[in-house]
Formats: sequence, C-alpha cells, structure tokens
Amino acid sequence: MPQRHFLATPESLSQQVADFLIRGADAGRFDIVSTLLVTPTAGAARQINQTLEQAGRKPPTSAQPMQALLPACDQLASIVERCLAWAEALQQASESSRQALFWKKSPQTLAELLKAGRNLNKLCDLLAEGGHAPDAITLPAQIRDSFEAKRWAAVGELYTSYLKQLEDWNRQDPNALRLQMVRNPKPNFSHLIVACVPDLPAAFERFAQQLAKRNIHTDLLVWNPGECPSEHFDGWGRPQVAIWREHPIHIEAAQMHVAASTREEAHDLAHKLKSGATGLISVDPSQNPVIASELLAVGQQPYLPEGKPLIRCEAAKLTLEWTDFKSSQDLRCLRRLLELPAFCRALDPEQPITQREALIAIDHLLGQTIASKLEGAWAASPALPEDASTREQKNRARIRRLLGTVRSLLRCSVVDLLQRAYPDQAARSQTTERVIEICRSLEQSPATRNWSRENSIPTQILAQAIHSEQIQAPAEPGAITLNGWLEAPWLPQAQLLLAGVIESRLPQSLDGDPFLPDSVRPELGLNHNQQRLARDAYLLHSLLASRSSGHIALSFSKYNHDGDPNR
Repeated sequence: MPQRHFLATPESLSQQVADFLIRGADAGRFDIVSTLLVTPTAGAARQINQTLEQAGRKPPTSAQPMQALLPACDQLASIVERCLAWAEALQQASESSRQALFWKKSPQTLAELLKAGRNLNKLCDLLAEGGHAPDAITLPAQIRDSFEAKRWAAVGELYTSYLKQLEDWNRQDPNALRLQMVRNPKPNFSHLIVACVPDLPAAFERFAQQLAKRNIHTDLLVWNPGECPSEHFDGWGRPQVAIWREHPIHIEAAQMHVAASTREEAHDLAHKLKSGATGLISVDPSQNPVIASELLAVGQQPYLPEGKPLIRCEAAKLTLEWTDFKSSQDLRCLRRLLELPAFCRALDPEQPITQREALIAIDHLLGQTIASKLEGAWAASPALPEDASTREQKNRARIRRLLGTVRSLLRCSVVDLLQRAYPDQAARSQTTERVIEICRSLEQSPATRNWSRENSIPTQILAQAIHSEQIQAPAEPGAITLNGWLEAPWLPQAQLLLAGVIESRLPQSLDGDPFLPDSVRPELGLNHNQQRLARDAYLLHSLLASRSSGHIALSFSKYNHDGDPNR
C-alpha cells in the first residue's frame, strides 16, 4: 500500500503539493526531476508547476492516471484509425455475431460503421480503467447468466479481429498498451506521487502495486481541509462511498444565489467577476457559451482551458466542404465554399478571382439556370456570340472563368487545396497547421486505403478526425478562465464562484451504458454513480472547509436555456 499524507493546511492545494515536493527533495527522500507526479487534471499539474517554478525548482514529469499508463509509441493508432479497424472487423464478422451485437439492424454505411467504432472505443476505454480487455473479462454473474453473455462473446471475437487489423496496419491499440504496462511496468521514473486524485482508476492502482514489487515507492496525497478521520478514505485516497453519500454538507443561505434563467445567471456572474481575484468554476459545461458571451459584453475576455473545437476554424470548414463538393459537385455546396475567403484565394493564386466576383457568378447560376451540378452548369454556360451585350458578355465570362477554374481543381487533394489557400507556411495559424497535419496523416494512413476514392478521403472520416480535436492556446493576460468542477480545489484565488450547481452536474451522474449499466460497474472496479456522488460530496465539503463562508458562493438558474426547469 502507498504511504498516505493528508494535506490540511490553509494554503491552496497546488501550494501544498508543491511544498510537499520541495520538502521531500530537500530531505533527500526523492529527486523531483526523476519523480512522476499524477494529478486529477492537466490544470492541477499546471498550477503545481507554476508554484514550483516560482520557488526556483524544476517541475517533475506529470500526467493524469490513464495517460501515465500509456508508453511512448510511434505506431499508436489514432482515434479514426481505431474506428476504421472496428469498421473492418464488423464487415468481416459473422452474421450471428452482428445480430448478437445489433439485433435487427447492423451498421452498413461508413457513417454507421464509424459510429459503432466510436461506441466500441468508448467501451474499451472504460474497461481499461478497470484493468480489463473485452476478450479477457470475468463478467458479473448477472451478465454471465443472461442473454448479455452472447453480446459479450461477440465483442470479444470482434476485439480480436480489431487488434489483428491494427497489427496489419502496423498500429498499436492504446488500451492494449496500457494493460500491458499494468501487468509489466517499465517505468522511466524512480518515485511516484499521486496528488489528490479522488477517483483513481483501478488499473492505475494495480500499476502502482506492481511498481512496489520493483521497489518504487508511492506517496499518496489526500486533500483533507475538513480534517476528516482517515477512515473516510480508502487506502488509495478515494472517499468511502458508504460514508460520503450520507455526509452532511453545511451551506449558508447567503452563499446560494438563484437566477431565473441561464442567461440571467451568466449576466450576474459576469458583473461579479471584475478581476482575476475571483476564481470561476463552471459546474455545468453547457453554460459556457452563455457565460463567455456575457463576459465579452462587459469587456472581459473568457478563456476555456480545454480549448476551442478545431471544426470552427476556416481551414476545417474548407476541408469538409471541398470533400463534399468533390463527391457531389453540387452548386449549393460550391456556394458555401465561395463564402470562405481561403477558397477564393485557392481558385487562382496567380490571377486571383475576387470573392465578390465569384459570389455574383454563383448566384447568377443558381438563380438563372436549372442546372444543379457543376458539369450541368458548364454545359449551360457556353461562350456568347460576339453580338451579345457587353453586360451579358461580362457575366458569362465571369461564370465561365469560375466554373473552368473549379473544374481544373477537382483533381486536387484536400492537402493540395489547403496549401494553395494558405501558401505562406510561416503565416499559417495553429489551427490551419493542425488541419493540414490531420489531412496529410489520413492520406498516408493504411487505415483509409480501402475507403478512399480517386485520391479523396471520405467526408465522414475527415469530419470525425477534425471533430475530435480541440486547439489549446495560452490565456491572454487578465482573461477569466471558465474552470471545470475538478479544477476547483486547485485554484489559488481566495474567492470562488461555482456556477450551474444543478442535478446531474453536481453530483455528476451518467446515463446507463448499453453494455455496462451502472449496476454492474462496481463489481468490475469501474467508476459508478454512487462513487461520483461520494467524490463530489467530498470535494464540495472540502471546498467549503477550506474557505470562510464569505469567500465561496454557489449559483444556479431555475430554468435552462431551453426553458426546461433545473433541479
């Protein structure tokens, strides 16, 4: 078992963890640089590292639990490659296996296969947290003796085929690597510190137990500002469910703020957050867009630590629209492309077609001809005779130039088009570079060969790859960070505002999984709703205990942005 250390001093949690590291290093117990620090969130690690750097100390290597179990690997399969491996396995599966998994309607189209792949990836990710693989899992009795056993047998067979497909592509499954690391650790550190992780996965617990056999010591830090008895926590710092689900939490009436609507709650928050002296915790992430807009309205800059979706950038829209247009050649799709300045730049870099001219031409085609496709529009727009009016000649020349240029570009891959649209590599934004990198890797991936047609990756594959990406950038000075619930203990500010404190968000609860309902998760060592209730009760109790009542406020709205009542 690890050695537990309870942190109960008045300083911020990031300061307490940093102090523990400094004291241990100064006492010669461990070397900070050769220590692995495991934190519940990336934000917690950033706060600790900043504190250490201010003290003139070099930070340790840090990671979140499941991230720490993943070894460095050049052949690691991407999310899309994993989905496509499942798609190949599903296509090769027997009819009986497909029926056991999907009953009447098994996935057929690429979009359906990708969706099934995403769901199977999610299942494997969840099982890996408990230290399980789909083909080597001991099922709880309530599943083992029911029809569900056939579904699990089909999943096991499919998983074997999935791994074989990845092997054929010279790719590695991340969860298979994690489970291998749990069984046979190959650490590149000499000391392990688990810093206040209230929901440590069972897989990481087994990993740390294996490390102990290799004489690598684990220090386990537990945040305990309320100075609760040690029996309130298990040996790995997780709050005991039976105790914390019944634990009383005292909140004074003056600490609660109720608004009529989400917009009103966000408006009130924006006017209270006049400086960075108050930390904001957005318990309900669905409120973030409303809070961000209200902050902007009062002259504050909002910052989302998880980043912004890559799909919102111009390069991503250009990628998906161009791929759609190449397959459909629909003029309405071309119209959407022409609304993007980057596409107009890509049409003719030598003699640019202005966006205004291009839009005039496409609007004339859509309004004056019955053609809906590119080739039909080209056939319906021959050169005019010399006696045609100057205005007609000018319109027709504009249309023919646009259509001719677009026709000549049809053989361009999406990477070629992006490079034409953004020719100056030094001036490209981070988002544009990432879109180009994704498209190039998909073009080169063996996983896409069976799905590509005429040097073109299907839109569904590109869309999934881009949708799964978030682009992070450093916060601007003075920006208001919209922190998530698990970041709350790590914030250095004395004043805290918790927004969106509603049912299903605090405590957090998840809907049932088609394979792993909440009732079977405890037996498999997986996180479940009662455990989340205990975790969130413990965290809220500890937050209230760490600050005076005047320094922490909680808010919620009676109705959400759809007008439905909140609880």
